[in-house]
Amino acid sequence: MEWLDRRRLNMPIDRRDDAAMTAAGVANNHIYKAMWEQNESGMRFQLPRSVVIANPEIGEANQNKTN
Repeated sequence: MEWLDRRRLNMPIDRRDDAAMTAAGVANNHIYKAMWEQNESGMRFQLPRSVVIANPEIGEANQNKTN
């Protein structure tokens, strides 16, 4: 759910901050302690080709742009 909220609000995902999680009483158990900005490839969600082919309302223009 967080990923969807961050995409909607155009916010980066930050998994680096151990102090904030500790202050909230939660251990930082993320494997990758990194930060992803909205324009990075890790934030893209691309529909499978079969979905694009099966739905006439979706086309290549609806896909995320590549860098």
